[in-house]
Amino acid sequence: MNESGRLWTLRVLALAIALVLWFVLSFSRRESESEKPVEAAITYMRSDDMVILDPRQSVDLILTGPQDAINRVNPFEVSVQVDLRQARPGRHTVNLSPENVSLPQGLRVASIQPSSVEVTLDRLVSRELPVEADVRGEPSAGATRGEVEVVPPTVTLTGPESRLADLTSLSTATVSLDGHALSFEERVPVVVPDDIAVRDVDPSQVLVRVPLRVVEPSSPEGRPRRNDPRPPP
Repeated sequence: MNESGRLWTLRVLALAIALVLWFVLSFSRRESESEKPVEAAITYMRSDDMVILDPRQSVDLILTGPQDAINRVNPFEVSVQVDLRQARPGRHTVNLSPENVSLPQGLRVASIQPSSVEVTLDRLVSRELPVEADVRGEPSAGATRGEVEVVPPTVTLTGPESRLADLTSLSTATVSLDGHALSFEERVPVVVPDDIAVRDVDPSQVLVRVPLRVVEPSSPEGRPRRNDPRPPP
């Protein structure tokens, strides 16, 4: 082999050694184990006629895996699945395991805190309830209020059976009489207590009609004042 051939052989050998070293170092770096804490959202699967009361929203995970995969993980790619499609109404304790966790490929679950969640299921029902107008304030010009009308007088409320059971009526948002001297009407939302976990209110707004009338001032003798210009007999 001439000098030129030996030189090319050495060059190729050096390149091969460099590639091997790069591959070994890169592989070692990729395979080094690391861990990362992640807050993962819980996704509940349930039947359409059920509702979950005050569900826990997330759990804390410790993930392990190659350093590169750990560095790339996005918390939005991690979720915990809880299957309640066969569960009956009532309170349930669901144990969580790595099988409940959806992860990017190459990662593992080292721990879940808490390791179980309490879930309360209730039936989803609909009830028709009367609506009462919340009218406040004082009309102007000495006007007095007549009987208030709500249109429609009832709405259909859909939500957990146990929480709708104690409701007898609903209220509207406040309708103010301040500054009004003539009859008026106002469309306002129906107010539902925050702790009811209502799924739907139909309709969500009602029309409140407020009749007002002005009372003519009375004469000193207690008789209504007339517009007749003739003096009293």
